[in-house]
Amino acid sequence: MKKVLLSVAAVMMLAMTLVSCGGGGPKANAEKFLNGFYHMDYAAAKEVATDDTKKQLESYESIMGSMVQQSAKDEAKKLKIDIKEPKVNGEAATVEYTVSNDPSPKELKMVKVNGKWLAQWSKMDMGGGAGAPTEPNTGGAIDTTMAPPADAPADTAAKK
Repeated sequence: MKKVLLSVAAVMMLAMTLVSCGGGGPKANAEKFLNGFYHMDYAAAKEVATDDTKKQLESYESIMGSMVQQSAKDEAKKLKIDIKEPKVNGEAATVEYTVSNDPSPKELKMVKVNGKWLAQWSKMDMGGGAGAPTEPNTGGAIDTTMAPPADAPADTAAKK
């Protein structure tokens, strides 16, 4: 009877530990975010994003969704993301990665919110280097760097 109780207690402890981890560490959640972002699966990226990042992705999705052709989306799904081990500093982490169409190293910031590692990104981070993902390579189909923010007047892009 003792063995059964100990086994049940061990299973319960394991289950509680897995639930409290919040679904992955910074590397796993960065991988999910980056694959979602680069493959234009913004719903998947939003699952592991901060609230502010979700808002940015929704804005980006509305711009990209109406302007990108299906062939560009199919090409984006072929991209491979190579993620290095994260550098964790308390409740923050930086994940270095490369994308198959651009070998220059990039970084994604991750933060721990309510026990779950989430991507912290904004359109201001675009441009590579020590920021976050640049827009997926759409084969020249669209230049999103010239698109106005979602809340800007429509004539803003013409002034650039």
